[in-house]
Amino acid sequence: MVHSMTAFAREESDAEWGAAAWELRSVNHRYLDVSLRLPEELRSLDARVRERVAARVRRGKVECSLRVRPSAAGRRGLKLDIGLVERLLVAARKVEAAAGQTPGGATLHPPTAVEILRWPGVVEPPGIDRESIEEAVIELLDRTLAGLVEARAREGARLGELVGRRCDEVARIAGQARAALPAIQERYHARLVARLDEAKVEADPSRLAHEVVMFASRTDVAEELDRLDAHVTEVREALAGGSPVGRRLDFLMQELQREANTLGSKSADPDTSRASVDLKVLIEQMREQVRTSSNVAGEVNAARSAGLLIVIAGPSGAGKSSLVRDLVKRVPGVEVSVSHTTRPARDGERDGREYHFVAEADFRRLAEEGRMLETALVFGNWYGTSRDWVEERRRDGADVLLEIDWQGAAQVRAKDVGAITVQILPPSLDALEHRLRDRGQDDEASIAGRMGGASRELSHYRDFDYLVVNERFEEALSDLKAIIRAERARTGPRAQRLSDFLDRLLGP
Repeated sequence: MVHSMTAFAREESDAEWGAAAWELRSVNHRYLDVSLRLPEELRSLDARVRERVAARVRRGKVECSLRVRPSAAGRRGLKLDIGLVERLLVAARKVEAAAGQTPGGATLHPPTAVEILRWPGVVEPPGIDRESIEEAVIELLDRTLAGLVEARAREGARLGELVGRRCDEVARIAGQARAALPAIQERYHARLVARLDEAKVEADPSRLAHEVVMFASRTDVAEELDRLDAHVTEVREALAGGSPVGRRLDFLMQELQREANTLGSKSADPDTSRASVDLKVLIEQMREQVRTSSNVAGEVNAARSAGLLIVIAGPSGAGKSSLVRDLVKRVPGVEVSVSHTTRPARDGERDGREYHFVAEADFRRLAEEGRMLETALVFGNWYGTSRDWVEERRRDGADVLLEIDWQGAAQVRAKDVGAITVQILPPSLDALEHRLRDRGQDDEASIAGRMGGASRELSHYRDFDYLVVNERFEEALSDLKAIIRAERARTGPRAQRLSDFLDRLLGP
């Protein structure tokens, strides 16, 4: 079920010691950001409150405010911590004496009674059990959090209905555009005939038919309309399912927008152009609604991983290994995950450096235990990435690079771990073949197989966040460095890395 990130909840409780009230507000945010406003005497609850919120809410900026009002009986009497008062007076006398012994030191006056009474902890309401108050406040927080989660669920359900209605409208517009395709071709044919008649030129039927066919080929949007329908179906299934959907829906919105843009670029008819504009408006509305929602039941809490996860894929021979090797040397804080593989080691390769070379039975056992982030069968050999290692390094703040193929990239993307995907492209297929031959690692059969696989792999370019053409090595490397700088500067990761600095900058 989709949950909104915008909600409000308030709960109060009364007891002999007084009354307490929690107010919780949550708004849209890419990560979990909790801000607390607690009375001074209950500041010790800070860590427990944050743990309680994190256990129920995975994303959003959550503001938590607690107000405590002592009972009338508590306000009528005062209880002094005499031991604390005595320690304060002794400390004040020592400071006064030290100041008097310093040449040119300032004359200090002892604290007044009122100043001592203002010191935290000196005055307490009589007969109050602080532990019982703290437990009552935490119990009230749990009830308030339950109300907040319910409010987010109700709002999410309404958002899901709105997205569903817009999906229906997208499907309707796509259906109208598909039905109009034959009429568009007929109108083009009629325009050609009319122009030839105006010019008093006899039409060649075969040439006329050829022109109509060429026009139909240039303006054919049947494939884009089919993909629109497929994406709409995926959106509906995601809304109906119970698994994490936030990032999946965001990805589908990107794909829908891409198809709508292609529809407009191929348009040669006002009706198709109007359909493209209407689709873009609807998709942008859905995108905004998706960005204010998350799936509380299982959405990945990206704030737990301060480091980036960057997937670099590309066909064999595109140069991704050389780029990754130099990227690690030139960009501090970047590490490469060493993959597991069942293929034999090549000359010069060492276990644990290029790959972890394992038997197929061991590889399958690791995969079955869920200890692989991705696995892929490439040219008869298994490849995979250790999930435990990647998560550990990211928690320590390292940016982890995965050098894998498009199949592995698709698996990582599906696991919704906040990966940034980059595909390395060769300048041409001829250049790719020359590189494979020049490196002298494969026989003719292997080269032919790799070239065939390259075309299939390159056809998945739409699935990647970034595309880098490796025609000139230094330019391609510069592009990768720019991608990492840009991703590090995003608000979420940047705020995690600069948390101490931001705390000092903004103050208490």
